[in-house]
Amino acid sequence: MRFISLIQRICCKLSGRYFFSGKNNKLILVKNGKRIVSRRKIKGLTFDVRGNNNTIEIHYPTRFRNTHIRISNDNAYICLGESPFYEMTVKCAYGNAQRLIIGDGTRIHGSNFVLIEDSQCIVGKNCMFSNLVWIWPSDAHSILDRKTGKLLNRFKKPLTIGDHCWLGQGVRVTKNGHIPNNTIVGSGSGVYKRYTEEYTIIAGNPAKVIKRDVTWRKDNPYEIECLKL
Repeated sequence: MRFISLIQRICCKLSGRYFFSGKNNKLILVKNGKRIVSRRKIKGLTFDVRGNNNTIEIHYPTRFRNTHIRISNDNAYICLGESPFYEMTVKCAYGNAQRLIIGDGTRIHGSNFVLIEDSQCIVGKNCMFSNLVWIWPSDAHSILDRKTGKLLNRFKKPLTIGDHCWLGQGVRVTKNGHIPNNTIVGSGSGVYKRYTEEYTIIAGNPAKVIKRDVTWRKDNPYEIECLKL
């Protein structure tokens, strides 16, 4: 049985097909305000859902390229807004009722979301994530007080990223992290706590504010200079 399961998983990834195992798992497509339960293939998207009562909700128009979603427990909810998702992976495992919500206009290029326990991640609208970004709303493994056995590292709040945030290549955001609206996070930075000041650049490991009163656009600098001519 394990061998057959492995073959099914490999075929799912290679062919772009969907694999459902369990009860009441749904793919919901939302277009023009209408919600439709569907099993149709979506170009560029594969998923492997094992468990019960899991929901993947996709809002149109959107585009996928080499994006894979894997759910191996119950009651997970993933909502992807009207955005392009390229080279993205989502994993929900070893817990229950994880939630991932990504707002409209947020462009994902090679990012990874790992939701363990009953953790949650909420990403706002019109953000831009570069490649090799890792989002971990919980630690995945336990840290205990050696004498009392008390659990020390349970997450306290959902990991949240506000509207219009730009995360550079290789950024890591971990449990209880919060990035406010209109924030730029420098490449390779580690975000391990809650930041509250908007219109800043934060960078470093751990990240700290290195510049204030800034904003950003998707245009490259050359295009901005041409617009001024």
